[in-house]
Amino acid sequence: MKIPAPTPDDPDATKIIRFNLSSDGSENPQSSFECIQQDDTDHLESKGHIQGKMTVCATEQAYQETQKYLSQMEKSSQKR
Repeated sequence: MKIPAPTPDDPDATKIIRFNLSSDGSENPQSSFECIQQDDTDHLESKGHIQGKMTVCATEQAYQETQKYLSQMEKSSQKR
């Protein structure tokens, strides 16, 4: 999946995110997975449950940046 990731030096830059999709629910059969979409206002919207499990293949830095971003969004949401 390619997503836009513009920078001041390269406004057309993109990032490639690789992921795996499995239908094996044996790891935790009581869990469910939900598909979400983020719009232009950084609002997350549920698109419903999904049958498969999606695993994002990323570097440790990507996980840390994502965790930091989600934490900031949660704080911003709580202020509202």
